Amino acid sequence: APIWNRALAEENSTESMGGLRVQNGEIYVSTNKRAFILDAKNGDIVSEIEYNDPAVTTTVAPVPFGNKVLWGKHWQGLICFDRKSGEMLWYNKDVIDFQAEPITVGDLIYAPTRYRIVKFDKDGNILAESERKSEKFFNSTSTPLYYKDRLFVPTT
Repeated sequence: APIWNRALAEENSTESMGGLRVQNGEIYVSTNKRAFILDAKNGDIVSEIEYNDPAVTTTVAPVPFGNKVLWGKHWQGLICFDRKSGEMLWYNKDVIDFQAEPITVGDLIYAPTRYRIVKFDKDGNILAESERKSEKFFNSTSTPLYYKDRLFVPTT
């Protein structure tokens, strides 16, 4: 039997589920309209962030980033919200087609899109992008890994 159960959308809703991430006793999960931070012990909603865009069909898991939450919206860009209030702090629409969750390293954000990795600063400014070699051979659908000053990117 489950320890707890939490409905995140109304019955017969058109909301689709995105990914989830567990960190520091909290669960970060999203639908195409909202992101939630849940207490992992009891399922209580700690925070709810709403971003309802009818064009969005899928999302990746929200990512904790200090007192902020990053949310890569599949075709809409990378959004940063205040963790507590849910207020949008910045929105970078220059990079789209997120296939997996971004990762954070210090004050930097590495976000995988279908054909490249984009490096952002903490304010959402693009610092660098990997070269797009080929649509046929670079399809980053997994979250990158940062280890010993190197960024590892699974591709197909």
